Amino acid sequence: MSETRLHIDAVTAGYKPGFPILHGVSASVGVGEIVTLIGPNGAGKSTLVKAVAGFVHVDSGSISLDGRDITGISPDRMTEHGVAYVPQTDNIFRTLGVEQNLVLAAQRVERDRNRAIDAMFELFPPLREHKGLRAGGLSGGQRQMLAIAMALIAGPQLVLMDEPTAGLSPKVAQEVLQLIRNIASDNVSVLLVEQNAKAALRISDRAYVLAEGRNQHEGTGAALLDDPVIGEIYLGAWRRESA
Repeated sequence: MSETRLHIDAVTAGYKPGFPILHGVSASVGVGEIVTLIGPNGAGKSTLVKAVAGFVHVDSGSISLDGRDITGISPDRMTEHGVAYVPQTDNIFRTLGVEQNLVLAAQRVERDRNRAIDAMFELFPPLREHKGLRAGGLSGGQRQMLAIAMALIAGPQLVLMDEPTAGLSPKVAQEVLQLIRNIASDNVSVLLVEQNAKAALRISDRAYVLAEGRNQHEGTGAALLDDPVIGEIYLGAWRRESA
């Protein structure tokens, strides 16, 4: 694995103090690495991402980024710590224009904000083509593209993504996942929650399998993809459906 960027050590956490959903979960993400959390519904995958982002109370354990303790950071200070979060829903302002969304996101940018917006248009050409369009009028894939651009605009070291392909067609979902792979190639680390396990494992460097709020397995994306026990017990019917 590359140099560790995010280190999650024995985290017990939940939405209310004393009522944990996660029980001593540990994980790590290297520099420029994509790590995916997979497992059945209710396994605690999204809870773990939200714990890193500061939306979930951490009862015990620690979370560090580049060696700095960020356990329990305030969500509105994520940018200061080099963290960006792309939630599954409500991740753009639908009634505002595409460019207006980026302008709002750029308020977190200390450097030249216009240059930061232009950089996102360079990275995501379809957004430039529709920059005057109301964001709610974009296709599903384009909305996710905009949400990711809003997360990247401040230049984070770590991007947290919760179900980025939810509701998308298989073709568009694959395009979004490839976009995530491209982001990681610029040394941005990605921690990803994804129900489309087979597709996610294909673009992941490593993955963790969670169940009932606990670590169950871990390994490279390729190894878990080819593991029949993982496919049958933890990933349900996707192996049979893909046959």
